[in-house]
Amino acid sequence: MDRARAGAALLVVGLLVAAHPLYLGLNPGDTTVEVVAEPADGGVAEDEVTNASAIDDPARTTLREAVDGDRATRWRGAQSAAVVPLIEADYVRLDGRVYHVQVFATQGLFDRVDTVVSPLVALVGVLAALIGGRTIWDVGATGGDDRAPR
Repeated sequence: MDRARAGAALLVVGLLVAAHPLYLGLNPGDTTVEVVAEPADGGVAEDEVTNASAIDDPARTTLREAVDGDRATRWRGAQSAAVVPLIEADYVRLDGRVYHVQVFATQGLFDRVDTVVSPLVALVGVLAALIGGRTIWDVGATGGDDRAPR
């Protein structure tokens, strides 16, 4: 493979690697939380219960997902609108039933490693793109041969 094609390949791969958070859906620095909603016991005071109609749609969707399934997982930074109202409301009435809502931070090893690794991977991508672009420029400046520029 000649230097111009190698430089172009390095440029494309570098740009793809640098843009990895865009297509992998990473949220470096955000906290992963799980929302759990369990039916509440009968001894809950009415003033402690929040109606689901009083919370925003993202939070209501998260609550419904937690009620229908075992739990709902969200990102505390990027999806705060779906989490914060549920943190503030201990008991929520949805479809006539009262649920005890709990929000747990679930920081695993990957969440913390991703906060450090993702920027480093992006940096490697940027460096690869710069080297690829410089190689293409160098080949154009020397007329396509393998001699050093003068």
